[in-house]
Amino acid sequence: MDWTDLKLAELYNVDVDSIYLQVNKAFRAIRKLHYHTNISGKFIWYGRWKKYLHNYDVIIIFSALLGDEIFEWIRCEGYKGRLIFYYRDPQEAPYLSDWMLARNMKEKCDNVELWSFDPNDSRKYGMKYNPQFYFFTTAKPSIKYDAVYVGAARGRTDLIKLCYKNIRRQGLTCQFVVKGDSDSFTECQNIKIIHQNMPYENIISHNNSALAIVEINQKGQSGLTVRALEALFMGKKLITNNTDIRKYDFYHPNNIFIMGEDDWHDLRSFFNAPYQRVNKKIIYKYSADEWLGRFLRGDSLC
Repeated sequence: MDWTDLKLAELYNVDVDSIYLQVNKAFRAIRKLHYHTNISGKFIWYGRWKKYLHNYDVIIIFSALLGDEIFEWIRCEGYKGRLIFYYRDPQEAPYLSDWMLARNMKEKCDNVELWSFDPNDSRKYGMKYNPQFYFFTTAKPSIKYDAVYVGAARGRTDLIKLCYKNIRRQGLTCQFVVKGDSDSFTECQNIKIIHQNMPYENIISHNNSALAIVEINQKGQSGLTVRALEALFMGKKLITNNTDIRKYDFYHPNNIFIMGEDDWHDLRSFFNAPYQRVNKKIIYKYSADEWLGRFLRGDSLC
């Protein structure tokens, strides 16, 4: 479970649990082998939630599964409530297994509601749309940099380097923390390379230390990442490669710089332009309150 899942459990009357039991490395290897066979009984790897199925009116499963048998198992156990599969990854993500793609899930799981965080995927594959969410924050900024980036290099190395170099060329200060291979960033010596995921509390601290947050999306993604929502809820500027962000109701050119469309030579002017406060009603639309409410109401945004 990530920070947002734990925050949901803390603030709302919902139970949050890992899909699978937490096991050591040896048992993970056994589990992986089990999932590569046709041997039944894969429910033995499910978390504690399987004991309490009938306590819930709605079950939401995020797209981080080892196999699709889980949906049939839940129904075979007699669960009659709503069963939702929520994609927090774009359909073009290279790590999504073929069986997990919406076009295949729709054929095999007709008793499961398919929802996505990505508006383009939702329209293309006939899914319901519910953007990712964030929480209102009272964290106080302590500005040290113009821009910060914290994220994985996976499939984004060239864009990370391009963004870093252009920020530096404009005489702006930045801190980039990248989970990846240091050999890929030898010409960007001031980029900090890490090999483990950074605790989310540390990510928030990094974000609070800058005027702008940098996000670099995966190819084909139009849905909002947590980075974009952090910028929105923290009242910070955003540098992004998500060209679809112009279509969102919170977009303002003073607040959001779009790589590939806006001119890097205008970056300093972008930072000098006053931040335009976003209406709280618009921000609330992307809150955890509304995210949960849309699921409960069955209220798709497109």
